[in-house]
Formats: sequence, structure tokens, C-alpha cells
Amino acid sequence: MIHSKFIDQLNEWGRKQVPFLFLIDFELEKPRAWQLSEVDSNEILYSFSGISNVSDDISIYKDVQIRSFPSPFEEYKENLI
Repeated sequence: MIHSKFIDQLNEWGRKQVPFLFLIDFELEKPRAWQLSEVDSNEILYSFSGISNVSDDISIYKDVQIRSFPSPFEEYKENLI
């Protein structure tokens, strides 16, 4: 479960109308949050509805291809907890 300290921090920033970015890992074990003013653009780039830390001189590879390699359903079903 997401830690209450993490949730409290997001709620506080929301109440204060501080823009922030958050990431939550698949297992909900290591949530992370940053005020947008603290995001290091050498580590994380973001662009949401005109709010961005991407400068015009940064070249971003836009032809991204994502491929999946799903397991057969029976194999998946056997590994369910």
C-alpha cells in the first residue's frame, strides 16, 4: 500500500496549489514525488498540457516502439498467487 507520508505530502502540495510530479512503482513500494521546481531535467523530462521542463534545444526520440511478449495464458494462470 502507498505510504501515508507520501499521500500526506501530495495532499499538502495540492492544498497549497504547488505543482508536482509523482511516480508510483508497480508494487506500490517506492512512491516518489517532486515539486516541479525541483525536478532535475537531466534525470526526468516531463510535458503535460503545456507544462514542461523540456527545452526547445533538446532532441527527443519520438519514434518509440513498444513491443510486448505476453506469456501464454496457461503459464500466466499457473503463476498467479
